[in-house]
Amino acid sequence: MREKSKQQNSLLAVAILMAVALSCNRQETKSRDVKEATKNLNAAAADLAKLPSKEQLTTAPYIKGKLVMVRQYPSGAYYVDAFDAGQLGDVYAQTPEEAQTVALTVCQRSQKGVYRTDENPPRELPAFATDCDVTLIDRSIAAVIFKRRFEAKLGEKAGGISTTTEINAYPDYEIRDFLKALPRK
Repeated sequence: MREKSKQQNSLLAVAILMAVALSCNRQETKSRDVKEATKNLNAAAADLAKLPSKEQLTTAPYIKGKLVMVRQYPSGAYYVDAFDAGQLGDVYAQTPEEAQTVALTVCQRSQKGVYRTDENPPRELPAFATDCDVTLIDRSIAAVIFKRRFEAKLGEKAGGISTTTEINAYPDYEIRDFLKALPRK
């Protein structure tokens, strides 16, 4: 009886190890796929970011097909961030051809104030906010369908540690939550 129990435990251990190995392999494959998709989307980022001449603005924005979020560097160049793909899930396009909706995100950073720390002696830290304009483009009709400004919100108190030299606020979560909540067409 004990021998049979040992065999069952051994088989169970082998099954668990195989499941863990397969899971790791799937995660590696998914990570490789995301990197490849991001590389392909980045190669087409400037093309995806082109604003169509037509505007068909709606008060009820939507995502048609698959979405890609194209961001703009301060230098003016466009790029696609793999983090957005991970955060937006299966609605996110894997290829430029698959992207029917583009969320063009152009941000500007500006100083909004100064925080005074509670340290002794207190320090003054510049407070910066990065505000972003998001333009939704429906590529199936070649039109801009929606525009919205997202403003970063600075907190009441400065967070950070003794080595903090500035405070920064970004509206990234608000933008992704907005995109996640849009109805799909």
